[in-house]
Amino acid sequence: MKRVGLLPALLSAAALACSLGGSASPEPVATEAGPSGGVAVSKATPTTPEEIVLPTATEVPPTATPEPTKESAHPGFSIAPENEGMPIEIIDLNFLPGVGVPRVYGIFRNIGEFEVSTVEIAIFFHDANGEVTGMASGFSYFQRTAPGEVTPFDIPFLEGVPEEFASVSFGARWNPAEEDDNIRRQGFEVEVLKEDQDSFAHEIDISVTNNNERTARTVFFGTLFYNAGGRLIGLDLSSVDDLEAGETDFLKLSYPFEFLAEPEFDHYEILLEGYLPSP
Repeated sequence: MKRVGLLPALLSAAALACSLGGSASPEPVATEAGPSGGVAVSKATPTTPEEIVLPTATEVPPTATPEPTKESAHPGFSIAPENEGMPIEIIDLNFLPGVGVPRVYGIFRNIGEFEVSTVEIAIFFHDANGEVTGMASGFSYFQRTAPGEVTPFDIPFLEGVPEEFASVSFGARWNPAEEDDNIRRQGFEVEVLKEDQDSFAHEIDISVTNNNERTARTVFFGTLFYNAGGRLIGLDLSSVDDLEAGETDFLKLSYPFEFLAEPEFDHYEILLEGYLPSP
């Protein structure tokens, strides 16, 4: 059964000036273990959701947020009393308004005691009375998230951002993960071979080795970009198919600077998840 809940994050409405484009000059990669067994360049400092502001077409001054009601505030997302048993915690998020459709992207951590799958994150826009005036939702990049692991997510605003709102809140839906070993983050080795950039994009050449006992039909890579303060400012999803046991493959990760929420990034991290179906 799909479990649902309300994330304890209420944000004031304000304008966010995002300057896109520019170039980046990251330091050479120092390979170390990331929070999910990937390749990392230092560990990002988590940013609380309360620090994030979203843009509005007409600037709305910050207002006190009324307590939403269970019946009307989050349609389709039931709310556990006082978020009891809520396993999802957003640890960082950002807003990208200018490329394609506007979107919120971020990272959540599983703070529960069981593995979750098919996590959906929703953002709800409220007026000054706490009523919902709009919403959007998106899914996690990876299928499974074990206790303590982090996973990127992305919420596209296919119908645009409401012109006026007083606050936003976040909800989550998830399933307890089934007990199987077909989807894993362990058993893969990633090495950064080369980095290059021009005025449009940053490119990362990597090798990935499957040290598991069977073929990975697909390996997904989530590349997370941070500023010097550890704030998430961009993410990308890539994949490689049919990586046999013991095989090494090579992949070029290319990330246009226009997809960053800030003109430059300081460091990045690569997370991965593989799908290894049983014979």
